[in-house]
Amino acid sequence: MISGLSPVNRVTVTIDGEKYEGTYFVQNYMVHVLSQFGAKAAQLGRSQPEAVAKILLSELVRSGSSTD
Repeated sequence: MISGLSPVNRVTVTIDGEKYEGTYFVQNYMVHVLSQFGAKAAQLGRSQPEAVAKILLSELVRSGSSTD
């Protein structure tokens, strides 16, 4: 289901050899990702929801784990 509210799913990404997990759901053509690094949302567009969720989770991890 894309419009309306979809079930909550797990999403995993590997960055620099480390695995990170979060959850995502789709609501009204928006993908929402929640993780220990925060939350982020983006329009679904033509991509698969899981692909968008992985991008969003990667962005959250990179911004939340920077060690500058």
